[in-house]
Parts: sequence; C-alpha cells; structure tokens
Amino acid sequence: MMKTIVVDQAKSFAAAEVPKPVAGGKWVTLKVKNCAICGSDQSFWLHYGGLGFTPGHEFAGYIEDGGEYGFPKGMKVVAAEFNSCGECEYCKSGQEQRCAQMMVDNPGVSAPGAYGPYVRVRGDYVIPMPEDMPTKLGAIVEPVAVSLHGV
Repeated sequence: MMKTIVVDQAKSFAAAEVPKPVAGGKWVTLKVKNCAICGSDQSFWLHYGGLGFTPGHEFAGYIEDGGEYGFPKGMKVVAAEFNSCGECEYCKSGQEQRCAQMMVDNPGVSAPGAYGPYVRVRGDYVIPMPEDMPTKLGAIVEPVAVSLHGV
C-alpha cells in the first residue's frame, strides 16, 4: 500500500491509502520524483469529485520495477502517459494521439496518476533521461511536446 493524493470531491484533494502499482505485461512502475500540474488536472479537481481519482500525467522519476522491459532499478526516466493500441490505422500512420484506445488505462487521465510516490506506465513509452538533466525538466517534456506539435 502507499499514500497518494486523490480528488475526493469537487475542489478538494485528500490523502488516500491505495495499492502500490505493479509492473507486468506491457507495464513498468516508476518512483515519481517530479510531477507537473496540467490544466486537465485542474479540470479533474473542479468537476470530477467523488471518483477518488489520482491525477498527474506530466512526470519524471526512476524505474522501480522494469518488468519485462528489463530497465534497471533506479534508471532516471521520463514516460509518456499514452496507451495507444499500436494496431489501428492511426497508430500505424504515426498518429497515435487519435487512437480510440489512447485514453483507456491512461496514467493520470483514466488510471491512477503520478500525484503519489509510484505510477504505472507503458514500458515502450519510457525514455531514459541524461544523468545531468534534472527530473523537473523531464516532468515538463509532455507539455513542451504538445506545444511544439501544436505549432
């Protein structure tokens, strides 16, 4: 078990005791070092109380359990929070953001996120970070990438 932050009711956070995420299959677990706050996190906080939901999809940290991917424990990483299928027309054409599966089991969006000590992410979306790069910068890779894509 671990303590985490959940949106317990609209405009309210609470501490909660939840199961620690487990690596397995396509999933690995990370020990969260930094987590950014996104506008969608604010929307969850404002409008989706009562779900006991753990937000946080912009994060960086260290491999806790590399699962089948074999990442060494303690490796500094950033991870995309996606969960695309890899099989549909969109995925095969490099437009994974349009995949219907994308938001299913998506950490910090439709699955527990990084506002706690550990988060479960897809191993194929884990990217090692340079040792001299602060994890604070890793936590903002996703919003920078979204902005760049928009431009």
